[in-house]
Formats: sequence, C-alpha cells, structure tokens
Amino acid sequence: MSYSRWQDDQFWPLFKAEFLKQLPELSETSLEQIRKYNIEKYHYQGIGRYFPKDIYQSGIDDLQAILHILEDKEFIFGSSIHTLDACCYGFLANIVYLNIETPLKEFILDTPLKNYTHRIRALLNY
Repeated sequence: MSYSRWQDDQFWPLFKAEFLKQLPELSETSLEQIRKYNIEKYHYQGIGRYFPKDIYQSGIDDLQAILHILEDKEFIFGSSIHTLDACCYGFLANIVYLNIETPLKEFILDTPLKNYTHRIRALLNY
C-alpha cells in the first residue's frame, strides 16, 4: 500500500493530489521531501529493491491470507467483530476508500474483502 502511494510513479501524482487536498497547508516541496525519505527507507528495508510486480504480488499474498482466514465468516472469528477485525479494517480501508485504483484495491474489490470492509465501516457508523 505504502509503495504505491510514495514510490510508484504511476500512482504518486494521484496520491500527492489527494494528500494535498486533505492537508492544503502542507507544501508540495515538503511532500516531495517526505517522498524522497520514504523511497530511501524502502530501499534500506529491502522492499524498494524489488520489481513493482513482485511488491504488489506480496501485498496480494497478504490479502489472500486474510481471505483464507475469513473464509465465509462475517468476521475473522465468526459472527462478532473482534479487535483483529479492527486491525484488518485499518489496513483495508486505507486501500478501499482512497480514490486511487491500485493493484491491491483492484484485488480487494473483486473479493469478499470488499463487503467485509464495508460491513466493518457500517458498524463504525462512518
């Protein structure tokens, strides 16, 4: 998720525009400095050394793991929401509700994770 926002040149302009719309007091120069820092951080962490298709596949693999655990249940542990669902929601909502069509978002929207995310959001009264 973070890679598509800060490093991938395909999505960076879209993310930058969304970010500046939410925080207009932040200068474009400051945001570019944050981007540079994040790209450097990704390189040192290792993720920045992979090809984009491999980075996105790793993210999709993580999403598939959530799907595998969720199976056909309403929530991770059954019919009641749990702290783990809230943790998953934080990650999924950052992908689903940002107006950028990344590979991770495309994957989620074609799976039960879409309804899972919407179900949790409805419980939170957003």
